[in-house]
Amino acid sequence: MDQRVWAFLAGVVTALILAALLWLVSWLRASPAPRVPVAMAPGVVTPTTTPSPTAVTVTAAPQGYRLAGVAENAGQLYAVVEQPDGRHGLFRQGEDVPGLGTVVRVGGERAVFRTSAGELTLWVAPAATPTRTPTTRKPTPTPRAPSVRSPAALTPRSNASAVPDRPAS
Repeated sequence: MDQRVWAFLAGVVTALILAALLWLVSWLRASPAPRVPVAMAPGVVTPTTTPSPTAVTVTAAPQGYRLAGVAENAGQLYAVVEQPDGRHGLFRQGEDVPGLGTVVRVGGERAVFRTSAGELTLWVAPAATPTRTPTTRKPTPTPRAPSVRSPAALTPRSNASAVPDRPAS
């Protein structure tokens, strides 16, 4: 093959690798880092903590609230919250969402809120479609009545032969 073709293919592969690396870095920055236990030296005593009994996880959001998305600007993450009246708002960590609670953390495709009933996690959800989605139905066969022909139309007719001196069939 020509060197120009090889150079083009090398450029495409390099661009794909760079795009994959950029996506991976942005994904890792958006998701919270997993907690890895630290190896302790023998004989070191670490205090154990028990979760507080007051931490309650709320399973359902108040009616009408939806996490429409997560936005980022200059390294700051924002929760895009749709409110019951249809308005959208951008809220960052520590801000209060009227009627819902305070934003505790935002990352990936979710946001955690501190409500009066406990912590609530909302995941990005698509909006409901305002129009009804049509369904595809199987076509119903239309019954056809057999065509009615007169008995004269059913009898074969012979045509005069186009060849002279030849009898008709």
